[in-house]
Amino acid sequence: MSSTKLFLTKFNQAWADNDIDTIVNGVTDDIHFRMASDDSGVRGKDAFKAWLKDMLIADTEMEVINERLIMSGDEAVLSGRIKMIEQDGTRKQFTFCDLYTLRDGKVAELVSYVMNCSDS
Repeated sequence: MSSTKLFLTKFNQAWADNDIDTIVNGVTDDIHFRMASDDSGVRGKDAFKAWLKDMLIADTEMEVINERLIMSGDEAVLSGRIKMIEQDGTRKQFTFCDLYTLRDGKVAELVSYVMNCSDS
């Protein structure tokens, strides 16, 4: 596995592990992160770290299943599924597709597409 593929695999797993330090250490100072449904997103490492602290849920059990990683130069696409068990036992499943732009071995831009696939 190439070093970039290994980096992205660990970076993506850090989201499931609620490992904010690993995520923040893997991005550039001028990171631009956004969910696909958000036009502006979050810019800069400090704002991104604050967003992560609000978004990640420490007591939720999550499993990330990477299904496909495609790389071309400094761009990558990683898709897969997220299985989640909330504190009350509720199970949820999501599919995701993350678009990465890398610079100097770190994530400079990340656009994340996430779709809830849980049973209603």
